[in-house]
Amino acid sequence: MARFEIPCASCKEKNCCSRLRQFSARRREREDGGVPLFPWEVEAARGRGAARISETERVNGIVTLYRMAGEGGSCPFFDKEKRICTVYAKRPLACRAFPIARSGILEYLARKNPSPEGELFCMGGIIPKLPRMTRANFIKAMDESLGAQFWQAVQMDLALDFVRSLARQGIAFQDSGEGGRKVVEKILSDPMELRKTFLGATEK
Repeated sequence: MARFEIPCASCKEKNCCSRLRQFSARRREREDGGVPLFPWEVEAARGRGAARISETERVNGIVTLYRMAGEGGSCPFFDKEKRICTVYAKRPLACRAFPIARSGILEYLARKNPSPEGELFCMGGIIPKLPRMTRANFIKAMDESLGAQFWQAVQMDLALDFVRSLARQGIAFQDSGEGGRKVVEKILSDPMELRKTFLGATEK
């Protein structure tokens, strides 16, 4: 079984946190860069002092995703002197799942022979590539190598898919009421519950 590691703790540059503008430009996203935020994460970020939040993704005119950036293209919660995240315990889901989130993880899970080669992005160049493998082996390799981080990436893609589905119906998440909130809470409740579902499917 292939082993896969994301040794971010050993990265001395911390480019993903300190150079979000360059990172986003290379990903062909918004020029002002930043961390992608869901609607329910926006107020929490503003409450912690992140004033610079812009709209970044729309479906049928409805904003599905926002983007947060600090001065100089760095994350507003990144301490440049200490080189650490000041809100690590409460960081956005995008940060928890980086760099797997929004790399097409759900598409991989739907394929017979998924291959993440070339899909994961690392400015520090410390992330290795995985060879093509069966869907079952891919899920097992991600689970054994990354554990909860992998399943948080799945959570993020599922949550984004839900928010987009509402927008396609002309409904903003903020207007979806108790029903929408419960769906999101279920998606984001426990990443290891997703693990049971997906691993169970591979064993059938």
